[in-house]
Order: sequence, then structure tokens, then C-alpha cells
Amino acid sequence: PDGADVDTGFALFPKGCVFNHSCTPNCTWCLDGDANLVVRTIRRIQHGEALSLAYCDPYERSAERGPQLERCFFFECRCERCVD
Repeated sequence: PDGADVDTGFALFPKGCVFNHSCTPNCTWCLDGDANLVVRTIRRIQHGEALSLAYCDPYERSAERGPQLERCFFFECRCERCVD
């Protein structure tokens, strides 16, 4: 392993914590050059639709995402992708 998937630290973004989780999110995030959280939509947002981010790797299978979300974020994912 090259260490690319190893967590190297944690950060707290008070405004970022208001986003819901979804395994099919409508937003994505990154850090800019000054370590500011930047959130962008990745598809058209419907009026009244909640903004969401993936709290885990959305490309993993649900069998891997579920336990990770429970272990790290203390909830069972009930998004449309996980309940189907």
C-alpha cells in the first residue's frame, strides 16, 4: 500500500456539518489552497431538496459503506441507494 487511503488528520468545518449524508449525493467537497471547505453541486437541485454529501466512498459496495458509516458516524444509512 502506498498510503493514499490512510487518514492523516481530522478537521472541523462548522458550516460543513449541516449537510446530510447520501450514498448518491448531490454535492461534492474539496479543500482550497487555504484549507477552506468548498462545496459544489454535482447535479441540478430541486426546490426544497436537501443538500447532501457522501460521508464515505460512494463507489464502495453497500456492504462496506454501511459498517463504515455505523463505526465512524454512528448511524445506519437509509438513503435510496442503501434501502433498494
